[in-house]
Amino acid sequence: MVSPLRLLAFLFLLCACSGVSIAPVPGPEAERGRLLFLASCTACHSLDGEPGGGPSLKGLPGSRIGVRDAMGKLQILTADDAYLIRAIIAPQVELREPWPASMPTWNGSPEELQDLLAFLKEHFSTQSVTAP
Repeated sequence: MVSPLRLLAFLFLLCACSGVSIAPVPGPEAERGRLLFLASCTACHSLDGEPGGGPSLKGLPGSRIGVRDAMGKLQILTADDAYLIRAIIAPQVELREPWPASMPTWNGSPEELQDLLAFLKEHFSTQSVTAP
């Protein structure tokens, strides 16, 4: 069986060879989150507004977004930490308009989730945040 660390390293190299580049960030949690984002999220999500299979995360933290709940009702909410956690661990519960229900369910550890959130916070704290 391949160790998770070797798999993560392989996926990082694969992303590096495919041209996806995200600058290193300070802090060990944020750096682990950056590597996780590169390995698990960049196939569908960008950080720079470029379209993909899922929504770009540019400008997402703190913005107002439309989501559909399990009953199909449209809700407008703030993309705060609580929303980001819900969107990652249970992506089918609140569907971001107009994206289909195609994001896989989170299967990482709670520590990896915290690392991913640390990366997103660090990345967007150094960017000018604009509405998507």
